[in-house]
Amino acid sequence: MRTAATEDARRATRRVPRHQTGEAQKQPIYQEAAFRLDSGSYLYIQTYDLGYDYTLYGSDFELLDGGQLDNPSLSMTAARDEIIAMQELQHMGCSVIPAEEFEEKREAAERRAHP
Repeated sequence: MRTAATEDARRATRRVPRHQTGEAQKQPIYQEAAFRLDSGSYLYIQTYDLGYDYTLYGSDFELLDGGQLDNPSLSMTAARDEIIAMQELQHMGCSVIPAEEFEEKREAAERRAHP
C-alpha cells in the first residue's frame, strides 16, 4: 500500500537503474534522499557499496552526526527508519524534501557561515 509519504519519497529521490551483468533490472534503486524532521533537523542519506551513508544536520545545517548503515538489502525508507531509531529520534515525524532543494539550502547555509 502506497502512502503520500512513500509517493513523495519516490518522487524526491534520484533513481538509477540497478545493473547486474550489464542488464538493467526492472526495480530502480535510490541513490540519495533528504528528509526534514519535525524538530527542524535534516537527515541526508545516500547509498554506498555496503549500504547507506547518512548525515544528520541541525536546522541551520550545522553537522550534528553521521555514519554508515551496512545493510544494502534495506530499502531507502527502511534505512531512514533504522537511522532515525539509531539516533533515538523515532518519536519525531519527518517529511521528504527533494534532494536538489536540500543541496541548495545546505549550500546557502554554508555560504552564510563562510562569506
